[in-house]
Amino acid sequence: MKVRLAFASAIIALLIGVAAVWFYEVNRSRISFEGYQKIQEGMTQQEVEAILDGPPRWEVEAKDLRDELIFHEDRKLASEWWGRNGLITVLYDANGRVSKKFFEDLPFEAKPRSFWDWFR
Repeated sequence: MKVRLAFASAIIALLIGVAAVWFYEVNRSRISFEGYQKIQEGMTQQEVEAILDGPPRWEVEAKDLRDELIFHEDRKLASEWWGRNGLITVLYDANGRVSKKFFEDLPFEAKPRSFWDWFR
C-alpha cells in the first residue's frame, strides 16, 4: 500500500514538473535582450522573425495592437517588436537585410499578466 502511494506521488510530482517546464517554454517571450543579441547585421526579415518567434507585434497590454512597420516604395524599412521585457527595433537596407538594430526598455509600465494570458 505504501509503495503504491509513493509511486502515485512520484508520478504526480513528475507530471507537475513536466507541465511547469512546458508551460514556461511555451509562454516565454522571445522579445527580450537575449533575442535582440541573436539578431545580426545582414540577416533577412524571415531570419529575424524566426528568432523573435513571429512577425512584428505587441505583447504588452499598455497600448492597442497596431502595425509598427515603416514602408518605402513597397519595401519594409523598419519593424518593431514590443514585449514585456523591452522594445526591439530592426532597420532594413534596400535589399531587405538588417542594417541596424536597437533594444530599449519599455517607455511605460506593462500591465501584469493575468492567469488567462498564459492560455493565449
